[in-house]
Amino acid sequence: MRPAKSFLAFAGAGAAGFLIEAVILTGLTLAAGWNAVHARAVSFPLAATVTWLLNRRFAFAGRGVTRLRTEYAGYLAIQIAGACVNLAIFVICITAFPRLAAWPFVPLAAGAAFALVFNFVLARTILYSRALGTRARAPDVP
Repeated sequence: MRPAKSFLAFAGAGAAGFLIEAVILTGLTLAAGWNAVHARAVSFPLAATVTWLLNRRFAFAGRGVTRLRTEYAGYLAIQIAGACVNLAIFVICITAFPRLAAWPFVPLAAGAAFALVFNFVLARTILYSRALGTRARAPDVP
């Protein structure tokens, strides 16, 4: 798939993940009274798993590694790096604009935009870098 189409599919998967995370994050903060940062510890892994499933099916179809656990571990490592970027932007927004803590989806969106580009570049150049059929079999993650 061409980079532009792959990015659009990646962004679509990211949008689905964002919606899932936003609903969980907002529900935990507004309805359950959780701290926004603690709520992200729940919302992030759920959203990351959904985006992996969507991205391996659409954005990077046929370009994954042979073993799902290996690909998933690599994808999660990239997502965690992207989450650091996302979380930094999220915390900066809440710190700079304390009223945003009451509407956590706003700083979540700002962080997601930065992390989207970061994650796509890493996923395309590291995890899904080789064309279909040329990727060597990766060792399984224990």
